[in-house]
Amino acid sequence: IYFLLKKFNDLSIQLFAMRQLHRKDYLTNMPNNLASEEYLQTLLNRRVPFELLHIDIDSFKNFNAEHTYRAGDEVLRQMARILRKISYEKEAFVGRIGGDEFCFILANSSPANAVQIAYEITKTVKESTFYVQGRPFSISVSICACSSPQNGKTLEELYLCTINGLKAIHYKETSNIAHVNQLKLEGKLKVGYHKTEKNGSGR
Repeated sequence: IYFLLKKFNDLSIQLFAMRQLHRKDYLTNMPNNLASEEYLQTLLNRRVPFELLHIDIDSFKNFNAEHTYRAGDEVLRQMARILRKISYEKEAFVGRIGGDEFCFILANSSPANAVQIAYEITKTVKESTFYVQGRPFSISVSICACSSPQNGKTLEELYLCTINGLKAIHYKETSNIAHVNQLKLEGKLKVGYHKTEKNGSGR
């Protein structure tokens, strides 16, 4: 019986470890899209209001084309470290949701606080030096924030808001930060936009 229980316990540990690996991004060692969506869905199910910041690395597709994907992977790892540090300070959840895109989730927050933190993130990234094989690079990000439940009551609605918002930010080229509420007031959030694939969609 002892050996059977030990074997069952070992199997349970292995299954738990496999599940954790399935929820972690292998490149950045941070929560992946699955884990991020699980966390968001938990907040939605519990009706906890939150702010979702959708972070996109600017011109990342061009960076990969010029410096190779290995260089791009190193930038992603360094970006993850920056975002993870800020998330600890802000008691936020951060994850990589695909390609060059990250989510930053603030439970029980406000649009004003989300925009303020978005400015902090962009400032920190801009002032950081990214090193790839000893060469220094400057990187920038664009961020669109949205509120739950005001801007969407499902994951699909919220992600569609921020994806469309990022397109509006890229199109107007005046600021790399915006909240969906602001874009709607300005009439710059195009309802007709369609979701594009996340991987390889870098600006």
